Amino acid sequence: MMVIWISVMLLNPKHSKVVHQPDPVMIVSVGDNVILQCFILMNDSDPITWYKQTSGHQPEAVAMVQKLARTPHFFDNFESSRFSIETDTEKCHLRISNVTSSDEAVYYCGWRKYETYFAGGTYLALKGSCFIREK
Repeated sequence: MMVIWISVMLLNPKHSKVVHQPDPVMIVSVGDNVILQCFILMNDSDPITWYKQTSGHQPEAVAMVQKLARTPHFFDNFESSRFSIETDTEKCHLRISNVTSSDEAVYYCGWRKYETYFAGGTYLALKGSCFIREK
């Protein structure tokens, strides 16, 4: 059931044209470092927020950054030593160092003007997890 939901959500072409995440799925191993990409198609100073959604839970905010300030604010439960933001006028990438099993989730970047515009999301999957079958 989860695989179907992920397929529908990540492969649906009706995503925001304001922000874009090019990788619908990234498969990593525990201990890897990964960069989740988010490209901003608007030259604006409005905030970009990264969200994490684990299976069966509501999304939770990871970090927010004003594009011009470039200093991210990390929300509760996210160690800034493992999570960092790489940003400039056209991108706001989320870097996760030393991936753990608790990092497996769908990550969304969202650009906020008067409402939040979300990219399609990136499912960060761990090799060997129940949702990923290796060939």
